[in-house]
Order: sequence, then C-alpha cells, then structure tokens
Amino acid sequence: MTQNKTVINIRRGDFYKENSCTPSSFDQVSYIKKVKNIYPELFYYPIEIVSDDIDWCINNFQFLDSVCFREKSSPVEDFIAICTAKNLIISNSTFSYWGGYVCKYLSKENIIIAPNFGSTLYHNHIAVQLHPEWSIVDVINK
Repeated sequence: MTQNKTVINIRRGDFYKENSCTPSSFDQVSYIKKVKNIYPELFYYPIEIVSDDIDWCINNFQFLDSVCFREKSSPVEDFIAICTAKNLIISNSTFSYWGGYVCKYLSKENIIIAPNFGSTLYHNHIAVQLHPEWSIVDVINK
C-alpha cells in the first residue's frame, strides 16, 4: 500500500466534453472542496491526482497543497496507483469504482470517499453501486 498519501481519481471521459455536460456529470471541483472540508485529515498527506484529463485537473485543482499530478501514465499505471492508495477519493466512473473495490479489498483499513451521485438517469440520482464500507459525500449535478 502507498503509505501516507491521498490519491484523487478524477475521471472526465465522455461525461464532460467541450463545455457540455451529460446526465452523469457533476461539479467535481466543488466535490473535492467539500471532501476537504469534511475530511481535512486526508489532505495533510501528499496528494496525487490521477486522471484521464490531467490538463483539466492542473487548471482546476491548484488550490490543493502538496499536490502532484500523474502525467504521461498509462491506464494500467493509473489503476495500480488508485488500487494501492491508503486514502482514495473517487469520482463517479466505472474506472474509479473498480479501483475503489480493489483498494478496499487489499486492505479494509483503506479509506475510500465517493460521491453519492451516479446519474440523473437513475432514481434519485444515487449511485447504487457504492460499496457499503465507503464514505459517501453528497454532490450536486451540473
């Protein structure tokens, strides 16, 4: 396990394209700010951001202290980084969910934070695939 590090997995993919939003998009910056307010202890550690849109993350997460951005890595390397995190903050994507499941499987002590939001296409917008041992944070879709 990665010791004393918080990994944030931001997935943008098909949910966010050129200023348009899909039913699965939500305000990811506000979500991370809210997580930081609720769980400030997770932000005392070095923070690594893993994303499929690292340029967007560099432009939007400069407010975080001690942050590094995983650049020029493969999806496999990204997946290993999130699966081996001690503290993991995920977004609402299949990639993030699987990383969260594996991370929790590798150690029950790992902390996983996830948004409650799945998609506006689902009843109450709730992500039903959330693991019962994760900590869930309410978010607002765009």
